[in-house]
Amino acid sequence: MRGLRFSSSLARIAALAALAAGTLLATPLRAHDFWIEPSTYRPAPGQRLVLRARVGAGFLGDPVPRDEELLVRFVVVGSEGEQPVPGVQGVDPAGIMQARGVGTMVVGYQSRGSVAELTPEKMALYVDQEGLAGQLPSGWQRKPVVRDRFSRSVKSLLLVGGDGGSGARAGYDRLLGLPLELVPLSDPAALAGGGALPVRLLWDGRPAAGIQVTALSRLDPAHPLTARTGADGRVVLPLPRGGEWLLKAVRILPAGGPGADFESVWASLTFTTSEER
Repeated sequence: MRGLRFSSSLARIAALAALAAGTLLATPLRAHDFWIEPSTYRPAPGQRLVLRARVGAGFLGDPVPRDEELLVRFVVVGSEGEQPVPGVQGVDPAGIMQARGVGTMVVGYQSRGSVAELTPEKMALYVDQEGLAGQLPSGWQRKPVVRDRFSRSVKSLLLVGGDGGSGARAGYDRLLGLPLELVPLSDPAALAGGGALPVRLLWDGRPAAGIQVTALSRLDPAHPLTARTGADGRVVLPLPRGGEWLLKAVRILPAGGPGADFESVWASLTFTTSEER
């Protein structure tokens, strides 16, 4: 039986590797995706869990060890207030926490900027995939190298103590004050089989209009959903199924200082809409 389990695990790893390779070849710049992956989205009160930072494509990602030099803020906010997320420098998982109280806890992760150098061709693919053409000035394609200082504004929703009623799930729309922040306007935990999820995107606390928001399902990452925010920063995403989801959006501006041409902020939000099995 042990040999069978080992063979099954190897087969699963091989399948995941093949899927990851195919996804990366098809969409090379979605490797920019960054998200928080908790060991469970449904911890019991008092349960210890780990928070893994991931970077990759199609909801398959490589571990990102904790880097204190890049961290601006790594917290979890719930019914008992805000707590820092501890961790060990240079180690995966990036953080360890204990579920406190009941209801929805929001994990928040904010990083400082890092500079990436891209050819105009790669930048063009990145612009197309993330729907950024309307955010960029004309003429950027003439640069021999494009330098983008990118940073992360990342959230994850945890539901402590089971589904319960709507009152027990309060806190899903809690604001953390991240530079670019995705905020659900209805409770994702209530969409066990999928359904319409309204979301607002905020830039420095104000509605961010005209920004593409993308939703990826863990069960079907090859078919993302996209919508563009209105004047109120709002989109409605018709999630076709329950399970684990990754939402993401990017804001890019001309750089305000030397060393980069642009400054981009990448927001993401992970959650699950149904009980884990």
